[in-house]
Amino acid sequence: MRFAWNENQQGVHFDSTWFIGDKAAPYASGLYAWNAAKKALVIVYTDSNASLTEGTVRQEGNVFAHDLTVTNQDGSVDLVRVRLTKIGSDVFTNEIFVEQAGTWTKFVEVRYERGK
Repeated sequence: MRFAWNENQQGVHFDSTWFIGDKAAPYASGLYAWNAAKKALVIVYTDSNASLTEGTVRQEGNVFAHDLTVTNQDGSVDLVRVRLTKIGSDVFTNEIFVEQAGTWTKFVEVRYERGK
């Protein structure tokens, strides 16, 4: 996961890559920015499956809670919740929940550690 300020300093862009063994597999690229009309931090990104994800972000203590709508390549839509939790200055977890029949089910949990 790599984050950097946009050139105009009005948002933060990111790129996420999975590593399977020593092989890199780029996964998602997007940005966070302030939406004044919504009075909320928003996120938008595309992933390697050609899905478009959009949503809002709010802070809950040391957690950034994301409420997302994922539009898949076939036009179907999924509701997703993400919880990015800061564990330490160089560590955070990413929990992803998917809504299925009115129930939120944990899909995956990933731990990120800053490389040196």
